[in-house]
Amino acid sequence: MRENRHHQTRSIFAVLIALTARYLLICAPSGAQEVKPQPIRVGVNLVQVDTTVWDQTGQVMGDLKMEDFVLHEEGIEQKIEILSRDQLPLSVALVLDISLSIEPFFKILHDTAATTLATFKPEDEVALFTFSTTVDFPVLLTTDKTKIAKKFGSLTAGGGTNLSDALFESAKYLMTVAPKGRRVIVLISDDVGTVPGHHLTHEIVDEILEADATLYNLQIPGDNPQGRGSYVDVYDVAERTGGEVVEVQTKDSLAATFSDLIERVKTRYTLGYYSSVPCARSKEHKLEVSLAPSFGTKGEDYRMLARRGYYCSPKTQEGGGYRRVKVIPQARRGASEYEMDSWAGEVAKTDDEARTITLTFTKGNKTDTFTGVLKKGFRVRMSTGVTEELKPSQLAPGRWITVFYTQKSGTIDGKKTTYNEISRIDFLN
Repeated sequence: MRENRHHQTRSIFAVLIALTARYLLICAPSGAQEVKPQPIRVGVNLVQVDTTVWDQTGQVMGDLKMEDFVLHEEGIEQKIEILSRDQLPLSVALVLDISLSIEPFFKILHDTAATTLATFKPEDEVALFTFSTTVDFPVLLTTDKTKIAKKFGSLTAGGGTNLSDALFESAKYLMTVAPKGRRVIVLISDDVGTVPGHHLTHEIVDEILEADATLYNLQIPGDNPQGRGSYVDVYDVAERTGGEVVEVQTKDSLAATFSDLIERVKTRYTLGYYSSVPCARSKEHKLEVSLAPSFGTKGEDYRMLARRGYYCSPKTQEGGGYRRVKVIPQARRGASEYEMDSWAGEVAKTDDEARTITLTFTKGNKTDTFTGVLKKGFRVRMSTGVTEELKPSQLAPGRWITVFYTQKSGTIDGKKTTYNEISRIDFLN
């Protein structure tokens, strides 16, 4: 569904990584991590994998070289060509639980936020997502970390804990804006999801992997009844995406633990390689990262964190083409739902002058096509946070969307005709 955009993003990223590697080799002081210059390979599937390594004593192994790592994709060893540590910029989605159960920690979090966020590099970007029963995005990706810290001070606690939608929507956002840096989701929560949400644990894992992101979790001891279950297994999500859960033991230890977690995120190794495995559409490519045999046995002589897989091309969307669906008006939540025509598919082409959007949906050997006219004055909230009128050309080819439309009659170029007027769009990626 989003194959074209992902291929385009990875191609651009390949160029940026290669150029960054050359720059770092020239400018790095002696003793810095090794980053060898590589030829630029536009259109080749560059994969990056973040990892952290600890020795038997629990100390981070911070002086490893490229040849110390071994990486397999689908059982086939890959040649690692890029190695960096805290050199590539970060794009962090900070996902904050504001449910009633963590209210006792609010003041400490506010007092700690400014100091902790200030440790990021100037080029690192941070976004803030908040959630209780529902999810909100008060601050989109920005390099101005003071915006995040200030927002902490105005938050109030209340409601349940919708972990499911919070994690899924933050991953979906990172995938949509496709930032060039290493993508990390940092969840601050007691991890007790009391609201079901709309997504199961395995769906959340898939969405984070498709976003090329990793989940880190600052687990706060919330005020919950003993034995209270959760709708989401945060430990499983963190492990499968290459992150970890860091527990806060007491209020007094929160600041130091938060700071330590951010430091772990910043100083992970980033391994880059050009995959020799053909891209399998809609399939997770399995990854296995270890150290060279001379370091001993993984799990016994050393411990590693790294994601277990990635999607070179996102999963195929089901349910494309035409449907008549029930709709609840977005502007009037109390209004009754009604039926409306909809069409889901990939953007094939657009025309700003005619304001048309053409979608396609392929199933088996059959491809269906739909063309609709975007209603004049149709406005959307852009990734920058600004609401503006949407031009059809702002929809990248290959992007998967659902449009809701009404068939209308009119006169175009002196001829009576019917056309499909689009009044709403659901952006699914």
